[in-house]
Amino acid sequence: RENQFNTNVDYRLTERNWLAAKVFFSNAPQFLALLEANVPGFGGDEKQNNRLISLQNIYSLSPRTINEARIGYSFIRGDMFGRTPVKDSDFGIKRANAKSYPGLGQIVIGSGNAVAIGNTGGDEIQSVNSSTTLVDILSTTRGRHSLRTVAEAIDYHVNVTRNTVRRGSITFQSFNNFLTGSATGSTYERASTIASCTRLTTVSFFRTIGSFRRS
Repeated sequence: RENQFNTNVDYRLTERNWLAAKVFFSNAPQFLALLEANVPGFGGDEKQNNRLISLQNIYSLSPRTINEARIGYSFIRGDMFGRTPVKDSDFGIKRANAKSYPGLGQIVIGSGNAVAIGNTGGDEIQSVNSSTTLVDILSTTRGRHSLRTVAEAIDYHVNVTRNTVRRGSITFQSFNNFLTGSATGSTYERASTIASCTRLTTVSFFRTIGSFRRS
């Protein structure tokens, strides 16, 4: 399911000044039946939110010279959270961070993850991506010649937070080992992975077009 809103506005401020605005908004939540588990009941909820706004202003400095300015902002947020219909305590399992991260950790039975229930929390991600764009274009014409000067700057921001194995994982070699509680191994981590990136890109150039006549 996706909910969208989109609108465009064009408005002439004066005879020499024209303004345009665009807005886009969408929310796209979805449910994933299988996340880390390979049996139903431990899926995940994913949210994908998008925001976009842009403004454009065109101003005629003279009959031969036009300046165009643009500004835009883009925002994308993506979150993933696993569903936790049952808790560790329901099965007599004790975990130090059960109050902060409730739910059932991953239980793997058999080689090659033959049966996997619960979730470790490793697929739970929060990400935010945004960019701001500034552009200015100056165009002028003189007889058979035209000159265009362009300057652009884009500021990117990316932030990602991901849990590792916050709820833990317990592995059993066979179903009989699971029934007797003889675990092959277990994993538990308390850290979260945080990644952040910022980049500023600038571009500028000019282009001239003309024709020459031989006398």
